[in-house]
This record gives sequence, structure tokens and C-alpha cells, in this order.
Amino acid sequence: MLFFPVCLFVCPAGRQAGRQAGRQAGRQAGRQAGRQAGRQAGRLAGRQAGRQAGRQTGRQTGRQTDRQTERQTDRQTDRQTVH
Repeated sequence: MLFFPVCLFVCPAGRQAGRQAGRQAGRQAGRQAGRQAGRQAGRLAGRQAGRQAGRQTGRQTGRQTDRQTERQTDRQTDRQTVH
């Protein structure tokens, strides 16, 4: 049992294998972290974009409603003035 770790430290092949394994583990962890960060950023961006779009739509709808109300009021006023 004691011989295996010693061999790992002494053998160049063991060292290489260790390095390779470490590299791969690092890559995997990096990928995972990147994916998660990407998801988080995506969610945040989506939320913000949604808010922005909602605001814009609300503004436009408000403007349109105001215009329509004004037109209707004008028409009614015109009708009343004519009669």
C-alpha cells in the first residue's frame, strides 16, 4: 500500500498520468463553471430584456390608448357641437 504513492511520485509516467488527470479534471470543472455562469448570465439578461420590452409595450399601449380616447372625445364633442 505504501509503495503505490511513492511510485506515483517517483515514476515519470505516474507524474504524467497525474498531470493529465489534473488537467482533465480542471477542464471539466472549468466547463461546468462556464456553463453555469452562462446560464446565470442568460437568465439575468432575459429578465432585463423582458422588463425593457414590457416597459416599451406598456408605453406604446398607453400612447395608443390616449390617442384613441382623444379621438373619441373629439368626435363626441364634434357631434354635440353640430346638434
